[in-house]
Amino acid sequence: PSPQFLERKRNFFLLIIAASLQAASSPDNTTDKQQEYMQLGLEYICQLKAQGSSNLDKTATLMLILYELEYSVRLGLPSSAQLMTCIHNFPHATPQTLERAARICQLGGDTSLVQAAIRAAIERHLAAEEPDWKSLSKLFISLVKVTASFPELFSYWSQYIHKFPEDESAWMVCEAWNRGISRQSRDVTQSRDVTQSRDVTLESRELCSHALEVAQSLPSYRDVYSKHMTALIGESKSSVLGS
Repeated sequence: PSPQFLERKRNFFLLIIAASLQAASSPDNTTDKQQEYMQLGLEYICQLKAQGSSNLDKTATLMLILYELEYSVRLGLPSSAQLMTCIHNFPHATPQTLERAARICQLGGDTSLVQAAIRAAIERHLAAEEPDWKSLSKLFISLVKVTASFPELFSYWSQYIHKFPEDESAWMVCEAWNRGISRQSRDVTQSRDVTQSRDVTLESRELCSHALEVAQSLPSYRDVYSKHMTALIGESKSSVLGS
C-alpha cells in the first residue's frame, strides 16, 4: 500500500477510536451500549498497533497511547500504569500532554495511579525552560486532594511559593493548617499510646508552624492569619509539653 493510503487508514482508525470513546462516555447510551463502544474502540486500537509503529508518526503514536490509556482507565484494566509510564517516558510529551494523562487517570479509582500521573505532570512542568506556574499550582492542589503524605508534599510545594498565584497559595496554607489541627485533635483523642500521641502531636504542630511561616510570606494574608495561628500554635505547644 502507498504511504498516502496508510495515512488515510491510520486517520480513519483514530477517528473511530475517538468517536467510540465519546459514544461510550455519553449518558444517553445504556451501560451495555457503552461497553459495546468501549470494546469497538479497543479492537481498533489493537488493529492499529498491529500495523506497526512505522506507520505512525510521533504525534499519532502519542495520541494512540492517550486513547488507550483512557480506555484502560475507564475499564479498570491493569495496563493503565504501564501506559502512564510510556507517556511519561515519551520524549516528545509536553507538560500539557502529561496534564491530559493525569486528568484521564482521575476518571478511574486507582489513587496511586492518579498521584503518579499528577507528579509526572508537575515534574515535566518544572523541567520546562519557562514553567507555567498557574498550571503547576492547580496540579499541586489536585495532588493534595488525593495524597495522604501531606507534610512532604507541602514542603515540596513551598519551595516555589513565590511563583504561585497568591489566592491559591493561601488555599494551600489553609489546607496545611487545617490538616495539622485535625490530625492533632484526632490522634490525641484516639491514641492510647501516650508517647505515640505526643510524637504525632509534635509532627502536626510542625506542619502548622510551617503553614504559619508560609502565610507570613503572603502579603495579602499575613495580618489575617498570623496572630490567630501563632496563638493556637502556642496553645498546642503548651499542651504537648504538659502531657
